[in-house]
Amino acid sequence: MRQERPAVPAGHGCGDDLAVHDQFERLSPEPFEAILREGSALVIDDAEAADVGSIGSFNILAWKLKGMVGVVTDASARDLDEIETEGVPLYLRRPGRGIRPGRNELESVNRPIVCGGVLVMPGDVVAADGDGVIAPFAGETAIFITPGHRFRAVDLLMTNFHLPRSTLFMLVAAFSGLEVMRRAYAHAIAAGYRFYSYGDACLLFPRPSHD
Repeated sequence: MRQERPAVPAGHGCGDDLAVHDQFERLSPEPFEAILREGSALVIDDAEAADVGSIGSFNILAWKLKGMVGVVTDASARDLDEIETEGVPLYLRRPGRGIRPGRNELESVNRPIVCGGVLVMPGDVVAADGDGVIAPFAGETAIFITPGHRFRAVDLLMTNFHLPRSTLFMLVAAFSGLEVMRRAYAHAIAAGYRFYSYGDACLLFPRPSHD
């Protein structure tokens, strides 16, 4: 099941292995619980190289009760069978072992973090399904989208009406279906639309799954 949720970033660092269980709240607090809201996704930049097991069935259930609907981490988590039973989507790098308090320390809450090599800002929309996680991106790409491409995190497309024989036309044909776009052009030609245009912006719907 795909989800698209606003991010609450949290940064963890690796602390000293000196604690005992009754010091857990003092050494490994989770103040980001206070800003979790219904429908939010918790994105954690954890101590990637250290197997600290900062995510488990106990705290993930507490976050769920605060309204959190999914967790993304660039490190490990434990209690995976229990977390699955709790019904919380969890996207992680690898399974981990149990935690001993003090191995990790919270460094930041609701500030920009880098998780899995991607910059995540507070409030960014994070989309995830069984194939992985998609976060906002800014930069150059070398992607050429053609009909047959599977869109994972786009429900609607607002764009101008692109001319044939262009890479942008391939994009809209991939999104709405080649036959749909052909019919749209046939109507524009028959109606004498200037530049075959429907205006500066068109709302395009995705092609049917059977197309």
